Amino acid sequence: MQIVRGSPEESYKLLPQYMAMLEKKNLGARTFLEIDNINHFKYFFMAIGSSFRGFSSSIRPVIAVDGTFFKGKYKGTMFIAICKDGNNQIYPLAFGVGDSENDASWLWFFTKLRESIGEVENLVFISDRHPSIKKSVSTVFPNATYGVCTYHLKQNLRTHFKDVDVGGIFEAALKVYRLTHFTYYMNEIYKVSEAVGKYLEEAGIDKWACSHFDGRRYSIMNTNIAECMNGILKSDRLLPIHKLMDGIIDKLREWFYGDLDGHVNMLEKTCTCREFQLEQLPCVLAYSETIYPVGPQEGWDVSGDVCAREVHPPQEKRSSGRPKNNRIPSRGEEKIFGLWLEFLEQLKDYAKSLYKDFRIEIAEG
Repeated sequence: MQIVRGSPEESYKLLPQYMAMLEKKNLGARTFLEIDNINHFKYFFMAIGSSFRGFSSSIRPVIAVDGTFFKGKYKGTMFIAICKDGNNQIYPLAFGVGDSENDASWLWFFTKLRESIGEVENLVFISDRHPSIKKSVSTVFPNATYGVCTYHLKQNLRTHFKDVDVGGIFEAALKVYRLTHFTYYMNEIYKVSEAVGKYLEEAGIDKWACSHFDGRRYSIMNTNIAECMNGILKSDRLLPIHKLMDGIIDKLREWFYGDLDGHVNMLEKTCTCREFQLEQLPCVLAYSETIYPVGPQEGWDVSGDVCAREVHPPQEKRSSGRPKNNRIPSRGEEKIFGLWLEFLEQLKDYAKSLYKDFRIEIAEG
């Protein structure tokens, strides 16, 4: 596998050349690399111009952000900024790499994101309640609105208040728009548990309740789109860093490729592709541009200065032993995660029994 993929050390060394080729082949691509004073890797940022232009023209300005751990030889965390398109499908915007989810790394990532997308009107960020994300958003995007993932907040309620069940009331409270309706549901929560009511108020009602949210959230209440992207890239996170970026580019190329030879009639509101008539789905304007791969290293054409740039791996290696393959559940998810695994195992056994009975019936029939 190392012969095919190269070593992690070699991959970090190739990053400057990879970045140069990515920008050369994709108009408006943005890549940034930061190293320490002895040339060890610190941070990396990558985004494709096609994503930025689609975001500014066709995507609702709500960005979910999340971080997930690397699974290779060296420690690291991948940062994701992702949106939803008109069909409520995930629309990747930008990716980054840092040492961990801390103030410095998140601040660096958001700074590069701001340099890439500029000032965006009515911009909203959604994340779990990680303090570094909230702090960085307020620093780098002072005019943006910040909201918390309501799924994580609900899971935290289950963790802190195991004997109290207000999940249904909480769901109702966060979705209503009228203040009178919100007040009614909050009073119901207080009737069940005063401690839960105070906890939700301390979490910031304006960060999770639609009725109090100071921005346009478009009913995007959680960071599931970011979690989905993490799942899609699960196996890629085992790869050396430039191969991980190649995996991301390949996925973007697949999503941005489309048959765009249809003819739209704006008066009749029809398209010759017939997709809009049959499904009432918006056209794929956000995906109208092609994304180009970097290609094999043998074909790279970069300057001598870029080739001479030294980048060493991060100084901190992963501890010995087999790396974890499954995501680390967020706080409050542990119990639910275990119950899901148990349920899936039971479902698998049941499916096997059905299949066995089905074969017996065929044989007897």
